[in-house]
Amino acid sequence: MDGAAGDDRERGRRNARTQRRPPARDVQPRVLSRDGPAWLDTEELRGNDRIVGGIDDEATAAARDLFAGVVDGDIHTAPDAATAEFAKLAQNTHRDANIAIANELAKVARDHGVVPRPAFDLANEHPRVDLLHPGPGVGGHCLPVDPLYLGQHSDHVALIEHARAVNDGMVYYVRDLLEEGLGSLAEKRVAVFGLAYKGNVADTRNSPATRFVETLGETPELVATDGGEASVDVRVHDPHVSEAGVDLWSESAALDGADALVFMTDHDEFTELDPEVVAERMDDNVVVDARGLTDESWHEAGLDVRRL
Repeated sequence: MDGAAGDDRERGRRNARTQRRPPARDVQPRVLSRDGPAWLDTEELRGNDRIVGGIDDEATAAARDLFAGVVDGDIHTAPDAATAEFAKLAQNTHRDANIAIANELAKVARDHGVVPRPAFDLANEHPRVDLLHPGPGVGGHCLPVDPLYLGQHSDHVALIEHARAVNDGMVYYVRDLLEEGLGSLAEKRVAVFGLAYKGNVADTRNSPATRFVETLGETPELVATDGGEASVDVRVHDPHVSEAGVDLWSESAALDGADALVFMTDHDEFTELDPEVVAERMDDNVVVDARGLTDESWHEAGLDVRRL
């Protein structure tokens, strides 16, 4: 097993164990405008199918009628509330596990000198294969949490917990790619593009980008040999996020003089960046693409791109 990959998995596994008891669900009422808060995808909220199940047929019918008045998707009835909840947890656990397979295979691909995404696209030519694209982990209010509920009354969750460990460990793997490019993070300026957990939204809940920024302060190499701290200068830019637990920078302020650029969210705005201009504005040339936003033109611009 590759040492770095093993460390990533062990960090993630510790997180999965400590999170075995998931947080209580938020059942506090919220007053929303029609469009909802900035992070809320109202189109998905109205358009997705729903599964409902109650303590009896009357309760199930009431839930079905309630959703029928506010959503456009189909409403499926379960025989009881437990089945409805289990089906929802199974959906998100399935998604989390499939993302973990993609992330694990991406690390294996890099160990063999293979660029993951083109290889995955070729593998998907088989009619019964549907590999997802790898990434820096999962975020939001569902995928990082829902699989953990299944372990409250069952010990048969080894694969589920391993998938959680793999996905949680990806932020460390992205950091390893960054360190490989720079040699050391000490006294370096790193531009992190993207704080939201997915593209074109402002939602930062459980975002792997936030965890990635936190990992940059955990590196032992940031302690200088003279005993003083040689800190890394992290500048986060996200055109969709206006409030966050970290300082946010404009595109130019984050990129100018940066030693490295890390793509953590696949916002459309980032696909419009000109690699020639990026190369001119950076002091060094390291780019870590955790979202598949770059192409060969970035190499042609003289940038050292490391892709998931």
